[in-house]
This record gives sequence, structure tokens and C-alpha cells, in this order.
Amino acid sequence: MQSLPDRHCLLDSSVLVNFLAVDRMDVLAELPMQVFYVTPHVDDEISHHYPEQRTRFAAAQENGSLQQTRVEGAELAIFNMLVSLNLGYGEAAAIAAAFCRGTAVGLDDRVAQRRARKLSPDLPIVTTMDLLLDAIACGTLTVRQADAIKGDLETLHRFRMPGFGSFAELLSNN
Repeated sequence: MQSLPDRHCLLDSSVLVNFLAVDRMDVLAELPMQVFYVTPHVDDEISHHYPEQRTRFAAAQENGSLQQTRVEGAELAIFNMLVSLNLGYGEAAAIAAAFCRGTAVGLDDRVAQRRARKLSPDLPIVTTMDLLLDAIACGTLTVRQADAIKGDLETLHRFRMPGFGSFAELLSNN
């Protein structure tokens, strides 16, 4: 089992596909001191369920925005347990690896988030919204650009971030 340092995140396809769908993998690539990993299970999900995103996914791996990692050792027992609870392979792999390696997991799926919290209440869970907020905080995106991505996700990908109209609202609450 390999150990990933802090600021590393294992992505499930739920977060990854959002950035692929709007062709904004550059946002993830430009987050400072952040490395994103995917397992072969997520690779399979992209290939089988999102073939239109396959080229962008391959490009992100080629340019180093995404790195592959395998689920192995003690992670496999947790992976199998999560799959037995009806989680998808990509979600189960990302959660198991993140848990065992002490790193964050990228999940937008609420059921997967609940399963991850049940496994470990302290497991850092990162969402698409969190990554966009990080991009605003570090200057990679403006609020206007993040709002445009939010709008594109809602219109083109039917992904909604409920509870706010603009990222400006979230930033003013902090």
C-alpha cells in the first residue's frame, strides 16, 4: 500500500466527470500543491459510461493532471465491504484508498458521502463545489468564471449545486 501525502485526493467519477463535461480539467491542474489520483475502477467508469469524456480524461492523465493508483493490500477488504453495501466500484475504490492512505476523497454522490462518513467521520470529503471554491481562493478562477462553470454544469450536465445562486454568496458567508 502506498501512502499519499496531504493535499492529495482520490477522485471518484462523480467529481471528475463534472470537470471533464465542461472541459475544465485545467482548474484541477492549476490548484497549487494538489495532486489528483484515480483508480482503474474510475477509468473503467469513464470508458463505459462517459465515452464522450474519454479523450479529455486521457489528456489529463498524459499531462499529469491525473495520476493512476491501484487499490491494493488492506484497501481491498474495505473496497469489497463497500461494494457489498451497493456502492459503485469507482466510489468504493476511491473511499477505500483514501481511508487507508489518510488522504481526501472527491465525491459528489450523497449516498457515497454517507457511506464514507460512516466508515470514518474524519475522512476529508471534497466536492466539485469545494474545488471551485479552492480555485477562487487561490486566484485560478474568478467568482464570475466559477459561476459560469456552475451554470454550464446545470445546463449541459444536469448537475446542480443547491443552496446558492453565485459563489459570491458562499464567500460572503465566510
